[in-house]
Amino acid sequence: MNSMIPLSTLTNVNKTVLQEMRSNYNAESIPIKDGERIAEVIEGMEIIESRSKGIIEFVKSVKSLTNITKPDFVKISINDLLNRVYTLMNPDFEKTNIQLVLRSPKKLYRYG
Repeated sequence: MNSMIPLSTLTNVNKTVLQEMRSNYNAESIPIKDGERIAEVIEGMEIIESRSKGIIEFVKSVKSLTNITKPDFVKISINDLLNRVYTLMNPDFEKTNIQLVLRSPKKLYRYG
């Protein structure tokens, strides 16, 4: 990002200067070859500017993926969790002849 933003900005500034130079000359005062070269340079600047903006957006999107939000811890019932796992996984277990048996303790313990 530290390299791409100045590159994009400088490219835009150079492109703008070239466009202003070209507009200040009338068709008779600027040789055709020079006018064509200026147009080619402007086109090149537009490509560099577009690509650098694309890279900046890509880096921003990758950076946003790496920003991990703080987890929101909540207390849950282990019985509810295991029942959900059972409901979710039991069809696969049945296909592979795995028997999952959930047993709750006779005495419930409370922690925390």
